[in-house]
Amino acid sequence: MNRFFNFLVYLVFLTTPLESITLFRGFSIVKLFTIILLLATALKKWKEFIIRDSFLILSLIYTFLTIISYLWSIDKDATGRASLLMVLPSYIVTLIIFNSLNEKVQIERIFFAYVFGCAIAAVYAVYLFATGFRFIEDSRLTVLGQDQNELSFLLSFGIVSIIYLLKYTKPKAILKILLLVLAFLYAFIVLTTGSRTGFVMLLSIVSILVFTSFKRGKVIYIAPMILIVGFLLFKYVPTSTSSRLFETADQIRDLNLTGRVNIWEMGMSAFKKKDAYLLGTGFHTFSSLLEQEYGIPRNPHNTYLSTFIGLGVLGLLLFLGMIISLLRKVYYLCKYDSFFYILLILPMLIIMITIGTETRRWLLLIGVIIIKIWQFSKEAVPISPSLSNKT
Repeated sequence: MNRFFNFLVYLVFLTTPLESITLFRGFSIVKLFTIILLLATALKKWKEFIIRDSFLILSLIYTFLTIISYLWSIDKDATGRASLLMVLPSYIVTLIIFNSLNEKVQIERIFFAYVFGCAIAAVYAVYLFATGFRFIEDSRLTVLGQDQNELSFLLSFGIVSIIYLLKYTKPKAILKILLLVLAFLYAFIVLTTGSRTGFVMLLSIVSILVFTSFKRGKVIYIAPMILIVGFLLFKYVPTSTSSRLFETADQIRDLNLTGRVNIWEMGMSAFKKKDAYLLGTGFHTFSSLLEQEYGIPRNPHNTYLSTFIGLGVLGLLLFLGMIISLLRKVYYLCKYDSFFYILLILPMLIIMITIGTETRRWLLLIGVIIIKIWQFSKEAVPISPSLSNKT
């Protein structure tokens, strides 16, 4: 039973990069495995569910707030569906996974499962790229119905997962080569999406890799290799897409971000008229707010802003508290092990600036990984800061 249960946990992470695949209308492959995991949990004899961690406690309060915001929501249907059908199940699954992880090897298997899920999406993306099928918006690649920014984040975290496996496990030579090939493949797919946010995430990952290579002296051959591979990857990206990526700095400098800033200003303007600063207008109501005020429903394109508008100051403080809880654990890992661990949360912090992830389970799943790695690290023999290998 335990092996089957652990296999279901790995399947949850494997299907995360494939979350847009639907078995039939309104029912995705992720929901299928979520239901199976919940049924398996009901059959498994748990002594207790432990939530003694600040991240899990704050997440529980946040989940409760999303549900009760139905009472004052400007769109009760949107709030009810998003909180009860998305946020609540995500928290329950997160709690189940948290309590099922007792060994470090399980973390490694989670990363392997996630990388495999990314590989399925990436291979399909290569097929679409090669055939020129399902390109939209000036040759920007999309796959499995994923938004380009979403796909970029999922594959970027796939690259982070590969780096973890190469750094903290001992894969055989053939597997190591395969992982490296997959990392470059994921990077190429991110570039072909034309996602500027994805481009920033890739640059962040590369920068951290170069930085962590200095003290080990590996930067001498890692930096040139990255430049060569980067050149080769860009060589096969459509010109219209690569030109879009190189406009990233201009978009940031001009405070445009492909029109997102205008959407944020519209959202804040409409929100001020509601005078709901403490509790917000109801969870997941950003689009409804803009439709009521301007007659045009728009996506928030910013998790922090949508959280503030939907749940007010209280909700935003809870959400930021969850992030700070994880950052404290990442800081510990960076201090006593490697600066690499910042990559476990950095892509998430970046993507939440440009897309609304309030109904996604990404932060919860990544949070569980960070907490468990932190716990396993603290359970190990304490390392003196002066003797630690801070790479």
